[in-house]
Amino acid sequence: MNTTVSFIGCGNMGSALARAVAASGVAERLFLCDPDTEKAKTLAAACGDLATVADGKSAAAAADFLFLAVKPQIMNEALSELAPTLAAREAGSFTLVSMAAGVSISGIEGMLGFSAPIIRIMPNTPCSLGAGVTVYAKNGAVTAENEATFAAMMQKSGMLDPLDESLIDAACALSGSGPAFVYLFAKSLAAAATACGLPPEKAATYAAGTLRGAADMLLAHGDPDALIRAVCSPGGTTLAGIGALRDANFEAVAGSAVTAAYRRAREMKK
Repeated sequence: MNTTVSFIGCGNMGSALARAVAASGVAERLFLCDPDTEKAKTLAAACGDLATVADGKSAAAAADFLFLAVKPQIMNEALSELAPTLAAREAGSFTLVSMAAGVSISGIEGMLGFSAPIIRIMPNTPCSLGAGVTVYAKNGAVTAENEATFAAMMQKSGMLDPLDESLIDAACALSGSGPAFVYLFAKSLAAAATACGLPPEKAATYAAGTLRGAADMLLAHGDPDALIRAVCSPGGTTLAGIGALRDANFEAVAGSAVTAAYRRAREMKK
């Protein structure tokens, strides 16, 4: 495919997706733009010969897919700078891909000042290992061919799933923020095991491996209640632990983390 992909912003998430795009084999050229030129150069080296460091206008002028990997609070500024270059291009000749939390497709259209194909994505940090979850919504200007190319270039990032835009905030609260909640849980498990006498480095490794294996089991079998029952022997250690979690209202506390993240996502739109 003779596809040119540009990234405006080479932070953690932008870098992770740029590497995934480079690994997909879909892009023929990859342009990288960031105020920190050294950061862009480091990423270009990691992405291979197809990657080039460029300024924003050059990246926008060349891109078939333009990833806007900038923070929500500077999206308007970024689009204002790129809009004249994009407006001069033929309608439908490029697709914008935004990953800014709380910025809707209609909001991007308003900042841009004209209609264009737009895909809004919410990825998470495990994309950097090819084990991420990315949900996406699109406007009516995105063609089936464009969507298929986008899906192909994202294949190395992990799971990709289309979603109605009205549900993206809820998804972001779970899959976007969720890794941090899981890390805190893993840290707590490891700390308790260390207090029981396990060496800290082994506790951390066992906690991470246990979470990974449990996640694989959930993806394979899909019924958390059945999986819990399969581990719990009557009067055994696991049942005692589950009882302690439920006595501490663990399910409500875990749920409150997702709810709080969702509320914050909604607030960011105001």
